[in-house]
Amino acid sequence: MLRMKTGLATLGVLQAIVDKPDVLEEAFVYSARPLDATSVDNLFSVSFSEKGGNKYTLEKKAHCHWLDFLQDAEGDYLLERLLSFTTGLDRVPPLGFDPVITLSFLHDGGQFPVANTCANILSIPFVSDYGTLYQHMSAAITMCCTFTKE
Repeated sequence: MLRMKTGLATLGVLQAIVDKPDVLEEAFVYSARPLDATSVDNLFSVSFSEKGGNKYTLEKKAHCHWLDFLQDAEGDYLLERLLSFTTGLDRVPPLGFDPVITLSFLHDGGQFPVANTCANILSIPFVSDYGTLYQHMSAAITMCCTFTKE
């Protein structure tokens, strides 16, 4: 413990911790925050096809529906269920996800999202309207098998 204090004091970090513990608490103590649309969107790396192609145009439209879905899913544990559906975890680990969560698109005509929890990949369908995407996403997320802690 003494070595740690000495090391932190070397660059003035120890004094900053003593002076403003509430400001630096987040750097040293993990606390789970409720998920919101922006934080979930930031977790996903989107895998688009090459720009200019027909697939890319479809994917951009689906991605807009995806962003709308995230907004509408706030507040009723649907985002936590989405995270569980995609990764097997219902909250973000302190060090983030490895591998990073990827959002991809179903080009095979599937109508419901497909998740690979080992690779952290969520593939969403192309649907004609947002309402259909919301219904299919919600159904898949809420009715699928869930991961539980026992």
